[in-house]
Amino acid sequence: MRKVFFIFLVSIVFKYHAQYAHHNHWVTGILQANDIVEDANFVYITGNLNYAGPPTGAVARMTTNSTLPDLTMCRPTGTVNVSIPDGSGGWFIGGQFTSIVTSSTTVGYPASVAHILSNGTWDSNWIPPVGGFVYSLALSGNDLFVGGFSLNFWGYTHLLKVSAIGTGTLDPNWVPGANAPVFSLLLSGNDLYIGGNFTNI
Repeated sequence: MRKVFFIFLVSIVFKYHAQYAHHNHWVTGILQANDIVEDANFVYITGNLNYAGPPTGAVARMTTNSTLPDLTMCRPTGTVNVSIPDGSGGWFIGGQFTSIVTSSTTVGYPASVAHILSNGTWDSNWIPPVGGFVYSLALSGNDLFVGGFSLNFWGYTHLLKVSAIGTGTLDPNWVPGANAPVFSLLLSGNDLYIGGNFTNI
């Protein structure tokens, strides 16, 4: 009896925003564009639009008395789930992003955490070996605790510790081994409280 194998090919179309020609050019959130017309001064776009304005990426800095974003900041592309102060006027951010836009270029970014300095620039020296989805961060001195889902570059999953200085090296001796995602972290003195879907550490 002959065995017959069927192979189904599924075509998936991905839609994404192309990189803008200039980092401060306005962008639109387009559900459907019907027409584009330009004159000497303006470009007119009609359709089902839900946003038109400057691109900020997934992180924006504003003041408490202004709704205008600071466009001098670097701009992560993707999703940022958590941000915490670094103690020096900057921030650590975590989520899932693939690139960081600066005033001069777009840099592909391999990690799921990043450091933004107090002047809004990206700390390109600090690239820890953290992948997956980052949902929580906690800073203790020079140690940054990272919680999330499948953070395994080298076999450490869901919860790990990296250096908050230098290049962001991983601490191979701190391996709690949470068996499911970690969504929240809270430091109190030397105690680290952990919340998530795990049932064992």
